Amino acid sequence: MRIVKKLYSQDPKTVFVSHVLDDVVRSTQLPMKFSRLEFSLGYGHTSLDGQKAVIGIDTTDPLFAERDKRLVKTFVLFELFRVFVREELDRNMPRLVEDVIVGRQMIRNGYSEDLVYMFYIFMQKLRV
Repeated sequence: MRIVKKLYSQDPKTVFVSHVLDDVVRSTQLPMKFSRLEFSLGYGHTSLDGQKAVIGIDTTDPLFAERDKRLVKTFVLFELFRVFVREELDRNMPRLVEDVIVGRQMIRNGYSEDLVYMFYIFMQKLRV
């Protein structure tokens, strides 16, 4: 499998997310089933096209302003799990349903505390 990382800018947030992404890819135990896994840092669109998976991370999102390593790590893992769920289910479904299934898979794989932390931060940002 080939892993490609595209950075659309070199601002400090993007570089920070890039370093966390490197750590996640090195330490993950997920089975990499794709012939090509592409991380696109700058635009937030995740897609699956045959054996090519694209994970987009919008680095302009206000969530990344504080450079919280745990939040970025969990967000990247969430998007990785999203690609695996899409590949397994092999059909289009509403985004909210997909989010629930992805969350359930993360809990099954031992990331429940990180997932709760990420959603807690999301809810804090929504309240502002």
